Amino acid sequence: MNTAAQKLLEKKEMKANENKVQTDYGADDPIWVDEAWLDTVVVVGLTCFILCLMNLSTVQTAKMGMLYGISGMLLLIIGYWVDETYTFDDGNWLIAASMAPGIVIGLWSAMSVEITGLPELVGAYNGFGGLAAALEGIGLYLDPNAKNFVRGGVKITEQTGPMLWVQAIALVLSIIIGMMTFTGSMVACLKLHGTIASKPRIVPHRWGVTALFFISMAAFGTLSFTAGQDWNDRGLGLVFILLVTFLASLYGVIAVMAIGGGDMPVSISFLNSLSGFSTSMAGFMLSNKALVVSGAFVGCSGIILTMVMCIAMNRSIANVLIGGFGDGASTGTKKAKKN
Repeated sequence: MNTAAQKLLEKKEMKANENKVQTDYGADDPIWVDEAWLDTVVVVGLTCFILCLMNLSTVQTAKMGMLYGISGMLLLIIGYWVDETYTFDDGNWLIAASMAPGIVIGLWSAMSVEITGLPELVGAYNGFGGLAAALEGIGLYLDPNAKNFVRGGVKITEQTGPMLWVQAIALVLSIIIGMMTFTGSMVACLKLHGTIASKPRIVPHRWGVTALFFISMAAFGTLSFTAGQDWNDRGLGLVFILLVTFLASLYGVIAVMAIGGGDMPVSISFLNSLSGFSTSMAGFMLSNKALVVSGAFVGCSGIILTMVMCIAMNRSIANVLIGGFGDGASTGTKKAKKN
């Protein structure tokens, strides 16, 4: 009897050890397997972002601000890349192969663009940031391990119901904000380039259409995780997620098409803030504090800049948010002529 009980206890201990991540590091292990090392890198990288924003406030220190921003981003990328908790198995070379085209295209576009084309380039970068956040959301929905907390390729524990709902809400918001940012930024770039006429094009019954879009996206996003659908549902659940993606993409086009070409700098600033918030939502979705904080920096600073520009141009921030910012330009001109 005692022998049977002992064997049962040993079996339970072995099973517990299989589901537990190794946390004892030897002297020969590389430093990047230590969680404290990664936390230090994250703090230093985020501090560089704060110094970047501080130095960008004046022309004299703007170059130094850019260097701080570049340094912070490099630290975070390298830190998460070499850390075995987040990057494991084939992750190192897959991430390197994925970054290579972006590095080449980024350097080529930044060096070849004319100074007058910088607003278009910034708008395009904003858009692709939003697209990346949206694709992360779709990828996580299809992940078989989405319900588990996984580090180093090992399942640590299953997420609780409230944790999964927070993750689901962040996922839907990441897709909505990301796709609106992507398509809206592409339209803004085409307007700045002159490919699309700069005249505002406003859909009939704009307020009702806007409300219908957001209600539909909220409904389809909820249905993706209820009424029989769940994570990794590649049937009806995936259809609902793709419907949310499509509606968000379409609304991004409609919203920016309603903005006049002369007001595109303000819309670019607002879209920049949206790309930051989509990154922050992706951070909540992936339990990544660096994405949460850095996305919040970009989002909040973009909103502040948008409000400052709106006040300087005597515009309402509410018109920007609803999509239709710029259709008051002609009215303001007429009033000026009357005076």
